Amino acid sequence: MSLPEMVTLLADHECASFAAQQIRVRKPDASEVVSMLVELVESKFCTTSEVVQLLEEFGGDLSYRVSNWIVQLSSDDDSTYRRAVYALGTLVPQVGVDSPPRPKSA
Repeated sequence: MSLPEMVTLLADHECASFAAQQIRVRKPDASEVVSMLVELVESKFCTTSEVVQLLEEFGGDLSYRVSNWIVQLSSDDDSTYRRAVYALGTLVPQVGVDSPPRPKSA
C-alpha cells in the first residue's frame, strides 16, 4: 500500500491506528514518514493527537523529536496545522531527510 493510499484510507476511516500498523509493516524510511505526516497535517485528515500516535507507533529518535514539536501545539485550528507543518519543516534537516513541501496558502 502506497503512502497516498494510506492517507486516503485514514481519511475514510478517521483512524490513525491502521496507518500506524502499515508503517510498522512496511518500515518506510524517515523521509516517507515525514512526507506522510506533512500530508496528514496539511489535509487535516488527522488530529494532532492522531499524528502523535503515528509517530509513537513509528518509534525511534525521529518519532520522539517530531512528536515533541507537535505535542506543543494546543489545538487543531488553521494556525495550528500551519505551525505543525512549519515545525516538521524545521526538524527535517536535523534528521537528514529531504525537506517537506511548503504549506499551501489558503
